[in-house]
Parts: sequence; C-alpha cells; structure tokens
Amino acid sequence: MMGEKSRRIKKKKTAKKIIFSDIWRFFLTNTSIHGCKRISDKKISLLEKALWITFSLVSIVLTFIILQTLWNDYVNNPIFIARDPVDIPVTEISFPGVAICNINKISKKRALRFAETLHSQHSFIREKFHTVSDLAEALRLLANLYDYSDIRVDIAQTLQDILEKYDNLTDDVNLVKRLIHLAPACNEILEKCKWGGRDYECRDLLFTRETFDGFCCVFNYVKRRKGAAKLIHETADTVRNPYNGAGQGIDKGLQLTLKNNLEDYFSTTLETNGYIVSIFNPRDYADKSSGSLTEIVVNAGTEVFVSIQVSVVNSQQSIRMFPWKMRKCIFNDEIHTEYGDFRNSDCLAVCKMKAMKNLCQCVPFFDPIGDYSFCRLTDLPCLSNFYRKWTSYYPTGESSPSLNFEREDSINCEHCLPACNDQIYHVSVDTSPIKINSNNKTYVNVYFQHPFGAAYNRRLTQEWYQLLSNFGGFISLIMGLSFISFAEILLLVLKLIVYYYNRIINDTI
Repeated sequence: MMGEKSRRIKKKKTAKKIIFSDIWRFFLTNTSIHGCKRISDKKISLLEKALWITFSLVSIVLTFIILQTLWNDYVNNPIFIARDPVDIPVTEISFPGVAICNINKISKKRALRFAETLHSQHSFIREKFHTVSDLAEALRLLANLYDYSDIRVDIAQTLQDILEKYDNLTDDVNLVKRLIHLAPACNEILEKCKWGGRDYECRDLLFTRETFDGFCCVFNYVKRRKGAAKLIHETADTVRNPYNGAGQGIDKGLQLTLKNNLEDYFSTTLETNGYIVSIFNPRDYADKSSGSLTEIVVNAGTEVFVSIQVSVVNSQQSIRMFPWKMRKCIFNDEIHTEYGDFRNSDCLAVCKMKAMKNLCQCVPFFDPIGDYSFCRLTDLPCLSNFYRKWTSYYPTGESSPSLNFEREDSINCEHCLPACNDQIYHVSVDTSPIKINSNNKTYVNVYFQHPFGAAYNRRLTQEWYQLLSNFGGFISLIMGLSFISFAEILLLVLKLIVYYYNRIINDTI
C-alpha cells in the first residue's frame, strides 16, 4: 500500500513537470514574438540559444525602464499651459476691480465732533481725559485697527472701556458703524467720475466696500456682501457680472478726480498723504498678501496713469480627472469657500482669518467671513505680535528644511491652489505732478493698454491616445510586440488552459 501511494505521488510530480515544460515549449514554438522560436529551436547551438535568451531579457528590462521613465514624466508633468494663437478682445474681458482707499483713516472734524459729544455728556470721561483734544487724540488709536499697530495696554484698556460703556462698542455692528462714521466718506473723496468715455454720478459707479485696507471706494467689485459689508446700506446686495473693458486707451477706461482735504487729516496708516489705489480681479476678495492685488500709492497733487495688460487662462475639462495637487489648480465649481464658488484669494483670506481666530480669538472688522468676533483695541498686542504671519503665506508644495523659519513665520494654506480659470492683470504705473492747485486734486486713470488680452490654455501634456502611442512605439521598437502580439498571447493562454484542463481531468479518471 505504501509503495503504491509513493508511486502515485511521484507520478503526479512528473506530470506537473511535463505539463509546465509542454506549456513553455508550446508557447515558444507557436508565438510570433521575435526570438521566442529561436530559443525553442533544437537545431541551433546552446551558445546561440543563450545569446537569444540574453537579448530577450535585455530587451524586456530596457523596455520596462523606458516605460517607467515615460510614465514618471507623465505623472510628474501631466499638464502644461500653452499660449493660444488667438487673442481675446478686451471688450470680452472683465475690467479689473479698482479700490480707492484714503490714507487718512479718521477724519479730524468727525473725530473732534465725536469727542465733543462724549466729553460733554459723561463726567467719568472728563476725569480720564481733561480736554476734548485729549480725548480726540486718544481716538486716533482706532486707526490701529486697520494695520494692527501696537499700543500701550493701559491706554487701550481705558479707551476700550469708555467706548464700550458710553458708545456701546461691545457689539460688532456698532464698532463697524463707528469706524465708518469716523472715516472720510466716499462722497467727500470723489469729485468727478468717468467710465468708458461717459460721465457718471460717482455714487453710481463706486461704493463703500471692504478690502484688506479697510473700507474703500470700490469700482467693479462683484463679491456679494458678507460680514461687515452687510452693515453698509448704500446699495442693495445684488449679484451681477463685472463690467467688461470698453476698449483700449485712457478715454475708454476709468477716470477719477479725487479731492484732497489735507486739513482733515488726523490719523494715517502711512507717513504720507493721498490715496492707495488697488487693482484686483473683480471676483476676488481684495487682499494684498494673496498676490492677486497690485497696490499703488498716489500722493496728493499728482496724476497717475495705470495701464493694464491682461492674460486669460482657461483650462480643458479633461484635466478634471487628475487630483488637485497633481494639476495644481481648482475649478471654481469644485469646492466652495465661505464666500461662494472657489477663488484663490478668497480661500487665502478665509485661511488667514481662521489663523487669526485661533491665535488671537478675533478677526479684523473688515473680515470677509462674518462668523467671528471683531478685534478690539485690547487685542492689538496679539495682532501686532503676529504681524509678519498675517502678511505672508507659506509657498504651496514646498517642504525644504531651509524654509523652516519661514514656515513658523507665515500662514500655511496648502489647500488654496490657483483657480483653473482665471484672469491675471499686469499693471504698469506712470505718475506725474500737477502744477496747478497741486495739493487740492488727485487724478487717477485706469485703462487697458492694448485692444486684446493674451489667451492661455491649460491642457493635458498628452491625451490618452498619445500616451498609448508612445508606449506602443517603444514596445514595438525594442521587443517587436504589437497589439496583435498581445491578442495572440491571450489566445494561446486560453488554448493552453482549456487543453491542459481537459488533460488533467482525463489523467485523474
């Protein structure tokens, strides 16, 4: 019994060896792949057979290396941006948003009027500030809420207590209303406005809106109102498309005449007088540190010419199949920020506000989110301590150890990638002094420099059929394989499976 059992086991092992050798020989003899028949040919010498085996192995390894290189190149750079041969007329491109921000953040006459009201009504205030001038001087500190400048803690606490108790500034709404009331109004700044060659009432073109520099007089800004902006009731909260360019040149752009009331200067954020003109995408939150905004300081008594060149970047829908980090951009409808559809500047602004909330437990009064408590004077030491952080974003995708210091001193918003479809404004500035009534007026001219904008297209480096062609070309060149060869291999494998399945079944019967 034991001898018969051992003979059966030995017979099965021999059968398995025969089956494997038969399969291998059958495949080599019948395939059309180059070199295989040579390897199985019994008529050639062992040396020649060894050479053919070596050539085949080398070709397989070389093919694998080349295909791996091609694949890595494709994965690392699946998308590129190419210049479109057809430019776009500026009449089909959105004109940029333009913000006019007064360097003087607090009106002298308004601050004195407010100080007189407080000083005359409350004896406690008169004990702390003996004269109206003393109280007005303290009110200058409210301008520090714009640029986070630090102040003495005791003075900040005293003024904050007075304002909260006697002006009800414990409420965010009242804080914003008070700051707006103290700031120079747009109707005090704007004298004459012209757009596209036509005269307009300034109040019909520019509105008080929130920017990184506080509340400014803004043209062509289509962000829906949120947060502090809802507290301004100059216009309804309507959503519309931005103005497109009216054409090329100064006469087809935005022309503004601004009044300079230098006697009303009281508290400035810069050591100069005049205005800050900001140029930005009309769909973006106007934030300088996001990189999408250009800031121009225009001194009183000057005329500035801001010429714009625009680049329009559109992306093929086919790149959506790649993850965000691979294609390095996000489509507007893929995710939503607190402001609505995705925009890179909105994402960065929200990221910054969340960092402020985490570190200082508050956000600036021009916060675009509207869900957090506004910072008070007593929060300025914290805001000032992290000032460098608020003005710097850590580069997306960078992990170099040499940037560890920058990582600690900046905000990391890796999820805020560029928008796949965008308009980029390139700004050139020329300034000239005004000889007549030099300090009374400032003139601002913003216009498209050329009649066309450059068009760019973000597309796949290779379509699927191009990638398949490259892979197939190298496989055919080195190994001599084609699609028919793979079909032949599949057919041979199926035949072998069926043949030897039947043979094994017959042998076990």
